[in-house]
Amino acid sequence: MDWSMIGDLVMLSPCVRAVRSAWPEAHLAVLGQPASISSYRFDPAVNELIPYDRSKGDWNMASFGAAVQALKAGSFDLAFIFHNSFGSALMALLGGVKERVGYRSEMRDLLLTRSFSRPDMREHLIEEKAFLLQSYGVEVRDYSEKVYIDEERAKVWLKDKLGPNFGRSRPIVALSVGATVEHKRWPLESFNKLLNLFPVNSVDFVFLGSPAERVHFEGVYSYNNTVVDLVGQTTIEELSWVLDKADLFIGPDSGPVHLAVGRQRPVVVLFGPTDPARCGPFQYANSITVRAEGICSRCDARFGSQLHNRTCLHTIGAQTVYDAAARLLAATCPRWRP
Repeated sequence: MDWSMIGDLVMLSPCVRAVRSAWPEAHLAVLGQPASISSYRFDPAVNELIPYDRSKGDWNMASFGAAVQALKAGSFDLAFIFHNSFGSALMALLGGVKERVGYRSEMRDLLLTRSFSRPDMREHLIEEKAFLLQSYGVEVRDYSEKVYIDEERAKVWLKDKLGPNFGRSRPIVALSVGATVEHKRWPLESFNKLLNLFPVNSVDFVFLGSPAERVHFEGVYSYNNTVVDLVGQTTIEELSWVLDKADLFIGPDSGPVHLAVGRQRPVVVLFGPTDPARCGPFQYANSITVRAEGICSRCDARFGSQLHNRTCLHTIGAQTVYDAAARLLAATCPRWRP
């Protein structure tokens, strides 16, 4: 299962609500990765989800052609193309969308009916997406990320997976390694140190991740607190259910961070090479960002100049993350007893 683009799609939610507000009676569809667009399955603003499977490459003819046919079948009048690729604009053209709006580039201008220059300043991705709508004349009033879930189904599923007493007397802390590239992934030894900094019987842990991340959790365990390991065992929809139940999420810059923010859960986010001002939680009070300040010798030897700002998550200490987690739990969760 491909979990890519989850964060990008959740960060699109302010724009989806703005489009719905501008055209309250319109048929509104969201096109994206099949698994990731499930985050809009219960969004009251959205009428249709159109899957485009990019897991076999951007130019896989079967996947590309299926998305084009879906657009043709919908007879869409207007598309806001937030993805900046040539293929996304071509898909809208071939799909017969009458008006195609996106950011200007040398390769895409002939494919778009209206194009706009990107903001001069390097803004947060939510602001950049909103700027496209505002350039067209659609106002974006609320910049908060939101994810809607089926709460009744979630309640039954969570009781089965976590048990009826999980989190009843202690906070639930969800954790994820959150990335496939090494320098954006927190080392397992750091995870183990963090888990064992939590006092005995102070929290219940849930491990989360995609099937591909299963290997990164080998040997990670807590001797002080209960652990439920759900790595590779949830869909993205089920992942959002777990995050909705959690009192705190800890993990690197990744899609689950934005799902947790979309369910208004407190988050501690670990940043290395990526810029939190660009893709971290946006204007969200219940979050703490912990950013790497250097590069470890292993990443320096392996990646060298490829790490543009010379940082990796390996330089973030477990005690720093624990201090941030304890501070956020103290502020947001009455069940926290350090």
